[in-house]
Amino acid sequence: MNQREFVGKTAQLMAAIRAMEHERKEGLFTDPFAAKLAGSEGFAMLEQLLPRDRAYILVRTRFFDDFIMETVNADLNQPWEHLLLEKGYQVTIPSVFLVEGLFLYLEEAQVHSLMQRISKLTAPGSHLGLDLLDRGALKTPQGLVQKTLKDEPPVVTGKSSA
Repeated sequence: MNQREFVGKTAQLMAAIRAMEHERKEGLFTDPFAAKLAGSEGFAMLEQLLPRDRAYILVRTRFFDDFIMETVNADLNQPWEHLLLEKGYQVTIPSVFLVEGLFLYLEEAQVHSLMQRISKLTAPGSHLGLDLLDRGALKTPQGLVQKTLKDEPPVVTGKSSA
């Protein structure tokens, strides 16, 4: 199994775990879309997990869901840096910025502005996670499918120092 296949399978497994927890009456979290994402393969892998592994993943998921929910919501077309600083963000401590699924909707000047703002807020050792999407692949469904079938992913993800 190559890395791409492995990542896809782990995503299905995590979705199966989220779906299982969603169905519990007093579950730690809800995820109404998880079962569909997991598919039969995800649920088959779930049966092979040890109970302690399931428990770890459930607790980890709840922790990060809560962590994400405490984030700052802002209109990125307006000044937003002060909102981070008010929440205790420290520009001298390395940080991680995740820009996921956003650049596709921005004009080039907006992307540059956002990247400049992030750059001013980050200390050495910080990281930036982002994805870039080939707009041409979105123009027709065939374009997206063809690139995927040729092992030419239309989505390029990366991580680089900010």
